Formats: sequence, structure tokens, C-alpha cells
Amino acid sequence: MQVKFKNWVCKMQIGCYSNKRVAIALIDAENYEPIATATVNLPEVKLKSDETIVKDYSENEGMLKALTDVGIVTKVVRRVRTGYVECPVCKVNMELLKAETK
Repeated sequence: MQVKFKNWVCKMQIGCYSNKRVAIALIDAENYEPIATATVNLPEVKLKSDETIVKDYSENEGMLKALTDVGIVTKVVRRVRTGYVECPVCKVNMELLKAETK
């Protein structure tokens, strides 16, 4: 699946952080160069297994919209503070996620 983020057409690289939470990175679909880390791991924040925290600030502004547009995240369930910013905690479309990792 391709994701449009800013001026790039990207592929998602799906994985897990060491605490088994969903990790998503974007890589350039043409040359496979890393573009952005789409999620952030905040171990102190309680998450359900179908939730992730999207990094939608600074150089990643617009990431939430990009991931929502392709349906990998379906809704924001709450926001959590980290440093000077708030990050959206989002529901992950687990069916789509499983299809992407095959």
C-alpha cells in the first residue's frame, strides 16, 4: 500500500517496538530511502493492542492525515502529552495491518 506524505509517495514499513506496540515508518516507494518514523513509542502511556501513537508534529506534521487517508489508522481516541506537544493515540485497522505485513 502506498501512502502520500508531503511530496513523497511512500510504502509503509510495519513493525513492533520492543514492548510489542505497533511501529510504522515510511520509506520512499521508488528508491526505498527512509522518509519518516510515523509513530512514537511512549512506554509510560497505556495502550490497547489495537492502538498506536502517531507522531504528527514538527517535520511529521500531516502524518495523521496521511495514515488516516489510507485507512491504517481509523480514529483518534485521545491525545497524550510528550514534552511540549500532544500526540494522537489512534485506533489501528488491524485487518489492514495484517494484510500489509504478509
